[in-house]
Amino acid sequence: MFEFFRISTLSTGNTPTFDYVIDSGANNTQMLTITNIEGDVAIYGNAALGLGENPLNAVVLYPNPVQDFLHIENGGNSLTSISLYAISGRVVFKTSSNLQQIDLSRFPAGLYFITLEDDRGGKVTKKVVKN
Repeated sequence: MFEFFRISTLSTGNTPTFDYVIDSGANNTQMLTITNIEGDVAIYGNAALGLGENPLNAVVLYPNPVQDFLHIENGGNSLTSISLYAISGRVVFKTSSNLQQIDLSRFPAGLYFITLEDDRGGKVTKKVVKN
């Protein structure tokens, strides 16, 4: 829960313009609440929007750059979708199989992005260079 940090009143002349409160919370979060003389409230915060550890970050693609076959070490993850995108964003390959390699020999040289999804809803996108 937030702990009270400071409350102040800013004024112009003898008339208060607004009150503000700065609260400090868990994980270095802070919240600023501003209330004007009409009772309007504005709240600003810097709450951390942390992401949990993504197990798909353990997936290894090799060799990269690749000539023919791109090998996929899934790190114990059960892949449910593999999509390969050209630099233009066009899908050039897609499968719902848990493949361990993809034949890229027929694709032209260039930069590609591969998106891997697992059975828990995890998703990761990695860069692949085709020579």
